[in-house]
Amino acid sequence: MHKRSSPRLLAHQLGRTTAAALLAGLLFGATAYIANGATAPIAWQEGGTYTAGQQVTYNGGLYQATVNQTDYVGAGWNPAATPSLWTYIGPAPTGTPVPTATPAPTASPTPKPTSTPVPTATPTPKPTSTPVPTATPTPKPTSTPVPTATPTPKPTGTPVPTATPTPKPTSTPVPTATPTPLPTATPTPLPTATPTPLPTATPTPLPTATPQPTATPTPTSTPIPVVLPTHAPIISSFYTYDALGRVKTVMDAKGYVTAFEYDANGNRTKRTDAYNRVTKYTYDALNRLKTITDAKGKLTTLGYDANDHLVSVKDPEGFTTTYVYDGLDNLRQLISPDTGTTSYTPDAAGRTASKTDARNKTASYGYDNLGRIKTIAYGDQTHTFSYDTALNGVGRLGSFSDADGSTSYSYDALGHITQVSRTATVSGASLIQKVGYGWGNNNTLTSITYPSGATISYVWTNGAISAVQLNGKNLISNIAWSNSIGAQSWTWGNGQLWGRAADLNGRIAGATSGDTIVTHGYDNVGNISSITDTSHDSLSQAYGYDELGRLVQGTTIGVTRNYSYDGNGSRTNENHGASNTDYLHDANSNKLLNTTGSNANSYSYDASGNRANDAGMVNTYNNAGRLIQLQRGAAITQYSYNALGQRLQKTNGNGTLRYVYDEAGHLLGEYQANGSAIQETIWLGDTPIAVIKPSADPQNPSTYYVWADHLGTPRQITAAANNQLVWRWDSEAFGDTLPNQDPSNSGTTFAYNLRFPGQYYDVESGHFYNYFRDYDPATGRYVESDPIGLNGGSHSTYAYVNSTPLVSSDFYGLEEGSASNLRKRKAIDENARRNNGSQDWAYDRKKDNFPINSNKCNKFVFDMAKSADATPVINGRPPMAAEWADSRTKIPNWRMLLPSESPLPGDVAAYKLNGGGTAYSGHTGLMVQGTNNTVLNISAHGDAVYNVSGQFENQPETRYRRYTGD
Repeated sequence: MHKRSSPRLLAHQLGRTTAAALLAGLLFGATAYIANGATAPIAWQEGGTYTAGQQVTYNGGLYQATVNQTDYVGAGWNPAATPSLWTYIGPAPTGTPVPTATPAPTASPTPKPTSTPVPTATPTPKPTSTPVPTATPTPKPTSTPVPTATPTPKPTGTPVPTATPTPKPTSTPVPTATPTPLPTATPTPLPTATPTPLPTATPTPLPTATPQPTATPTPTSTPIPVVLPTHAPIISSFYTYDALGRVKTVMDAKGYVTAFEYDANGNRTKRTDAYNRVTKYTYDALNRLKTITDAKGKLTTLGYDANDHLVSVKDPEGFTTTYVYDGLDNLRQLISPDTGTTSYTPDAAGRTASKTDARNKTASYGYDNLGRIKTIAYGDQTHTFSYDTALNGVGRLGSFSDADGSTSYSYDALGHITQVSRTATVSGASLIQKVGYGWGNNNTLTSITYPSGATISYVWTNGAISAVQLNGKNLISNIAWSNSIGAQSWTWGNGQLWGRAADLNGRIAGATSGDTIVTHGYDNVGNISSITDTSHDSLSQAYGYDELGRLVQGTTIGVTRNYSYDGNGSRTNENHGASNTDYLHDANSNKLLNTTGSNANSYSYDASGNRANDAGMVNTYNNAGRLIQLQRGAAITQYSYNALGQRLQKTNGNGTLRYVYDEAGHLLGEYQANGSAIQETIWLGDTPIAVIKPSADPQNPSTYYVWADHLGTPRQITAAANNQLVWRWDSEAFGDTLPNQDPSNSGTTFAYNLRFPGQYYDVESGHFYNYFRDYDPATGRYVESDPIGLNGGSHSTYAYVNSTPLVSSDFYGLEEGSASNLRKRKAIDENARRNNGSQDWAYDRKKDNFPINSNKCNKFVFDMAKSADATPVINGRPPMAAEWADSRTKIPNWRMLLPSESPLPGDVAAYKLNGGGTAYSGHTGLMVQGTNNTVLNISAHGDAVYNVSGQFENQPETRYRRYTGD
């Protein structure tokens, strides 16, 4: 159980200041005890019924019921384990009754795959644990994002040697190849903290066009034991259901309600958010989604062929994207208003043999005998991949080569990556750069050795990282973890303290470091409405949104900016003070052609939608569609990339810079042409925590601490030696503000180039390199079209996070699914992990209409998806395991992953048993987030819910599905 910090203790930890004490009270709430005259508490007992407000004692603590409830025997709903049902008041008063402790669920014995029964009826609707308010809150001028993502073929990816929670396709679709298993744990560790579900679930899935395969050869992963807390403390949303078991309303912990309506066939027809704004959906005679009318009244229309392929998407601006299939269900053409016509040729096995873009640049793909991608030939360069050659590397990616050089992998006996070595020729000389990884017990990553020789150690205590050390000395220590927001507090190596806390919906409510204390305010649908700096009023921020959740007003550093958009989300105007800029787009696409007014510029594009002339800069792209040269006047900058799509080198008149990344894609460091370190960044999960620069003593580099915001964006950097502020970035919402590189007026500038997650600032262009493409903060849009097309989540393939930069980021410059889709997939993952160890789906338990002595693995999958409002249904019932695993079975809004795609958290895993009957057709479960950003399985077995290493991953018949709704 996560222990709650008292406000007094937190105030002490935050710096013993009055402001810190106020923040502690704000974030955690004041401690309350039984008032005089109140009913004396009773001892909590399993199976008891309690009313909201009733107080009980349990294990020495005093708790108060938050809702009317019955704590069923075996459910594990004791007050200490279920903060969504009980609020901790404080120590039990002397003399109060002592309850009988609830026994913890028994650890499961050796698991047996469970089977999938055929239910006889739709599961009984789950009652809500608290009444839902009948009136929706008074509308405010902000909104929730409405699903705008329409599916396109998923582009192919080049080999990525890591299992990370974010999809990593590259910009080039490649054939369906039998994938090499995922690599060892992502080497930037992050303990498994069970997050709190995001509020309102956005419904109504968009059908997915048959995706173009992403062949991604990757090193084999060794499953890492996951720390999955049983009945972890959460703040839950509350659901009501109609008579057919469909979600009727969702109320978050603040009481804000989202409501849904359905037609006679069970299709969702209407969504009403907490501001009473409505999104409508219609369907054709085959129950395929036909139209979406968003909260601003804009229409999206979808078309299908006789084989149920999505063949057209007409967006709110009237632009149509078209997909053409052959008689064997192979995608042959993608015709996009933004990228022109892309053609595909399949081989005899149905894999992509070649792809030709609108520039007439062709990529050809070769495979080995196991169907793994072996070569990608672009005409101007060839990428090659070899397998089974590394030490302990049978079945794993051993090396790859590209125009920049070659990369090789080493593994230990358990399949962990122990070293990644890159060899390249730089300025005529051979350069070798290595990254090493150390492993401890229970498959925990214990160290990373950087190219400079610096060793970062991760100290593990009770299954979580408690300290991060540089060459044996603490960078941060006393790390405390929260089940909803991850790292909650730590102590910097110089004794300074850092901390943050969550609100009732599990969102970051505020943070503190040094003399800086900020608090976050949210509107009724979860958008950030304010960031208040209680120490520096001039740095406080305020934000407003339109009906689709797009940012329309932002006040930062005392300046208020207003934004307007067209129906596809492309910015049409930006103004602040006397400055006013209009954005003019191509009449037949989302391409930005001109800006007029205060910031007048013009832009032109190549046939594939890449900016060729960029506000006076001339861009050159290679055959793979990557920016390789930028010319501004006489100044020329050149770039090179590896076969994974990572930019490794930049060369211009100032010299050559080299870049090295970890296996999750985090930038580890910047180096000179000879490999000497310029600076390196230390990570805890996806959060940068420190920067080191070389000093006269190699064992004691100059160290600086990074304070990142709620998204992981660096905002302040201080010197460890004297705590002096050396760098500060107080930007407007889209990043169009340069950082202050000498905020203390010391006369020394400190350059740091990380920006929003996944981005790196290029001074030569003013753009942010964003892994697979480039972002322009001045216009709030990408320079190149999204490599995964409409799957990026917006009708405009140039939009940045649907114009929601306060609540979203795009690490790779591409993302599958809309914000709503990603939230639901995340909720499936979180809900499954919260039920680790639960016996509710055990063989000898009744679960809704699944009787005692029945296997319930498919019921578990169904319930977890339903709780995230992503309900999978076939003929009014949960799909069986064999149906999940059968590519011929259509499960609405759940697409089958291609053999070349890697499963992600929230995906369903299933295999079919040959000869299995209806009562035991196979086994199914879910993929969830593990430690160190690994992806593991969890499923219902005969005795309980838990993870079994490799039960799906090592089963050749396993198939995976992903929710594609919204």
